Amino acid sequence: METPVPKKIDLNAPHMLAANLECKFGTGSQVDFMLAGKLLLSDDKSVLPALARFDGPTAPITVLEYMQQLGGDLTLWRMRLMKWVACGLLQPSEGTQLAVAGADNSYDGIGGVLSCLNDRTRTLAALEGIARTVRKGDNVVDIGTGSGILAFAALRAGATHVYAIEPSPAASLAQALAEENGLANRLTVLRAYSSDIELPVKCDVMISELVSQDPFSEDMLGVTADARARLLKPEARIVPAQLTVYAQLVSTPEHFQGHEWPTAEKIGQWHKDFGFSFNAVAELATKTRKLRDRQRAGQGELIRPKRAADLRAYSEAVPVANIDFAHDDLKPTGEQHWTANLTATASAAEAAILTFYELDYGGGSLYCNGPSATIGATMRNPRLFTDKKPLTLEAGQVVPITFSRKGKASTLRVTEPG
Repeated sequence: METPVPKKIDLNAPHMLAANLECKFGTGSQVDFMLAGKLLLSDDKSVLPALARFDGPTAPITVLEYMQQLGGDLTLWRMRLMKWVACGLLQPSEGTQLAVAGADNSYDGIGGVLSCLNDRTRTLAALEGIARTVRKGDNVVDIGTGSGILAFAALRAGATHVYAIEPSPAASLAQALAEENGLANRLTVLRAYSSDIELPVKCDVMISELVSQDPFSEDMLGVTADARARLLKPEARIVPAQLTVYAQLVSTPEHFQGHEWPTAEKIGQWHKDFGFSFNAVAELATKTRKLRDRQRAGQGELIRPKRAADLRAYSEAVPVANIDFAHDDLKPTGEQHWTANLTATASAAEAAILTFYELDYGGGSLYCNGPSATIGATMRNPRLFTDKKPLTLEAGQVVPITFSRKGKASTLRVTEPG
């Protein structure tokens, strides 16, 4: 029976993959999505990279924009998204896993695995940093190992043994890949949270890929603080070594889903060309922009690096927060506040604040998810903030900002009028 498709979907409302979802691969390109033994939908394997973007709360609009950058047909992808929501494949809920049911029905968490492996720029930077950090004879702990690729890199760099910790059933995938690559005798895969693990030795190096779109959302600070206290030697090296968050004044996006926002001139041209009035389009666009402004005033709006690169810069990118994972007092459960001043280089009727980060994986191996990121290379997006409404700038104006972290979430606000 054909899945009924809703007439509309809130493209700005975060959705995630349904909990305990399985995808079963058949012959050819077909993949079946199952939940509790029931077939939800059959689709083509080519949709998996798009689905992988829903392994955390994600607005469908950002996935549409991503597919557009790759040359996808937006109409077809919009219909696909609506079908996914209609059948329950995507849900406005938290805590999800995507399972790949193979011969032993044991692989899980493939959404996150695909996301990391497809993020080629970041993964290569991590591999280079590991090669420069790990020394022959080191014992290494890899927390959140996923596919195990970073653990394998540590072994390639000369580690004596790696303890690869992964709480999801994706641990089975890491074990299988270790055996496939002839590394299983020097690698121990532990399916657990690192806070529940006791290792037989104190490790020389910790590797952890727990920095997402919000750099604190995967509890990198808490995990690292616990590991430093219990699992590592006092002088242990950590990959990545440092995180730096940047902020920059930029123009607000002039496009919605690839199209210019409808100005009075544009609506007048439509009336002239087609003989009908289109004022309701302007009203709807205004409401949409207000919704986006409210989102940007809270947790910020995710924006692809390519779109960020298209925005006009109204200030230099300024470092706001820096964290040295090996040496700083990480304060994982408390609050932290960092302040900075952004100086406008030009006047602007509407402006926003872009935040992005740089990871130092060690030895000068850097990864950045900002506007300079290689187009299409990264799946970690920068964020766009406004202070309840777009900023108005004058050339030379100083805009004081506060970047704050409370627990595992960060926000940004204008401290006071510039």
